[in-house]
Amino acid sequence: MKSNRRGGYLLVLTLFVMAALFFFALAFLRHFQSQKSLAQMHEQTLIAEEAAKAGLDAGLNELRKDPSWKSGYREVRLPHSGAIYTMSFDPANASVPHSTHNVGGSSSRTGSGARVVPPGFIHLVCVGRYEKARRTEEVLVTLLEPRFQHALFGAGRVRLGGTIMIDSYDSTRGPYSTTNSGRRGNVSTYNSAPGSIYLSNVDIRGTLGVGPGGSEALTVQKVGRPTYDRFEVSQSVRDLPVVPAPMGPNLGNVSVSGTRALPPGTYSDVSLSSGSVLELEKGDYVFTGRFDLVAQARVRIKSGPVNLFLLSDMQAQSGSTFENLTGLAKDFVIYGGSSPQQLSLQGLSSAHTHFNVYAPRATLLFGGGTDFFGSFVADAVEVNGNARFHHDESLVRDIKAELLIRAYW
Repeated sequence: MKSNRRGGYLLVLTLFVMAALFFFALAFLRHFQSQKSLAQMHEQTLIAEEAAKAGLDAGLNELRKDPSWKSGYREVRLPHSGAIYTMSFDPANASVPHSTHNVGGSSSRTGSGARVVPPGFIHLVCVGRYEKARRTEEVLVTLLEPRFQHALFGAGRVRLGGTIMIDSYDSTRGPYSTTNSGRRGNVSTYNSAPGSIYLSNVDIRGTLGVGPGGSEALTVQKVGRPTYDRFEVSQSVRDLPVVPAPMGPNLGNVSVSGTRALPPGTYSDVSLSSGSVLELEKGDYVFTGRFDLVAQARVRIKSGPVNLFLLSDMQAQSGSTFENLTGLAKDFVIYGGSSPQQLSLQGLSSAHTHFNVYAPRATLLFGGGTDFFGSFVADAVEVNGNARFHHDESLVRDIKAELLIRAYW
């Protein structure tokens, strides 16, 4: 009798343990499935987020090409993940948060999610979807004023003496020698005083511009038979701030004979002897003293961008060369200082002269017999001789494409 009773207890205990194990296993399975579902949802959300960001990147690239772009995207599928992104500028489409283009506006507009979009700004909203996940990414951007929108710009005066040709080309389509000559070789000043622009036998394949209140009859002094496509009077004057030099510990004077590779940094006087080569690498250089290139001296740019800040005068003698091996003006930019200075490029030869100058306090001097590729901005620009200037149109798009990302949400 006791044996049967003990056997019954063991059976009940066994059944109880088995039931407990079953419910424990079931709870564990449910927890595992829940965790797996959460992990899958998290993964899907990350993929949807990356799709939304890919759509924003695509929209920014479109604005780089055309600042007025507002076509948006409809159900664009990414090739690898299969995720989809959508961007709409249509506020009537309630199914998708809309983007707002307010670059040409005079007052603020209310965008998606009650976001205030000030004049001159674009509110891009992109929705990414993957499986059951949906993610919205937003960015507020503005287009910066182009710094290099002219072939030649002298805020105070422009003097072009000699037989000079000014045109444009697009370096993104290839070198000047293999592309069609463009007609965006613009020349301008902000001055309106009589004689602020002096033209001899100049062929300007672009726009000639003067400051507010100026006129073609009074502001432009013509000698010979200059030609230009259009004449324009500016309605306002844009500030030309000096770009501050990234000063570091001064590494002293530099005297170059032979070939010398100079690392980025801050230096005092820099001089190159005849036949010498100064190689500059990617980075920022500050020359606080004079910068002199004697005859046959070369400054070589192997890769860019190289930013050269000149805080004093510069003299390039006959036969000296800026040898920019990248063939792109954006890879070599010379910045002037905050004090009046003279940057004389009259002696530069024709080899690889692809560079930009932004020196709003300087007088910029050019000589003849040379092809200059890029954009040149100064307080005064003077050309004496038979020079040719080729404005790189891609510089304008690059600067307009400096989209200032203010915030992500």
